[in-house]
Amino acid sequence: MLLLRFIRLTRLVWLLPVLVSGCTVLPSNEAGGGDAVALAPPAAQTQYEQAVSAMAAGDVVEAELRFSEFQLRYPDYPGAHVNLAILQSRAGDDSKAEASIEHALQLKPDHAAALNQLGMLRRRQGRFA
Repeated sequence: MLLLRFIRLTRLVWLLPVLVSGCTVLPSNEAGGGDAVALAPPAAQTQYEQAVSAMAAGDVVEAELRFSEFQLRYPDYPGAHVNLAILQSRAGDDSKAEASIEHALQLKPDHAAALNQLGMLRRRQGRFA
C-alpha cells in the first residue's frame, strides 16, 4: 500500500513540470510543428520571462500588464494569450479568458495548453458538448 502511494506521488512529481512548461515557455522554431514564428528576439524572451515570473510570484496585476504588453509587441505567440487567459479565469472573467484562448487557438489550432485551458474553462461552466 505504501509503495503504491509512493509510485503515484513519484509520477505526479515527474508530470507536474511537463504540464506547467506548456504555458511558460516561448515557442521554438520547430519544423512543421512550431508556432509558425521565428525564434524570439532576446527582448521578447526577457519580457515573456518577466511576465511569467510575475505570474509565478502571484503578482496578478503586474503579470497581466506584462502579458498584455507582450501581446501588443509580439501578437503571434499563443502562449502569452493562454497565460493571460489563466489570469483572467482566476479573476472570474470567463468571457475574456475564453476570448484569449480562442485567439491562441486561431494562431495555433493544436496548441495543447490552450486546448487544455479551454476544456477546463468549459467544464467549470458545465459546457460538456
